[in-house]
Amino acid sequence: MAKPDDKGTYNFQDWLTWEGSWELINGKAFNMSPVPTSSHQFIVGELYFSLRTFFQNRKCFVFVAPFDVYF
Repeated sequence: MAKPDDKGTYNFQDWLTWEGSWELINGKAFNMSPVPTSSHQFIVGELYFSLRTFFQNRKCFVFVAPFDVYF
């Protein structure tokens, strides 16, 4: 893992070199837990169902599987 800059933060280029599940939020690195809990999975399922029902028949898609999101 790259060392943080003089402000103690990382950047997107650093993140691209990391192995494993990491999130980069406001320059701070967060090592993500590899296995979600059963309550997490339940909540994800409920959210998916609610969002999928709401967006049904609209030009929008709801995804469950994790994938990278860039803002």
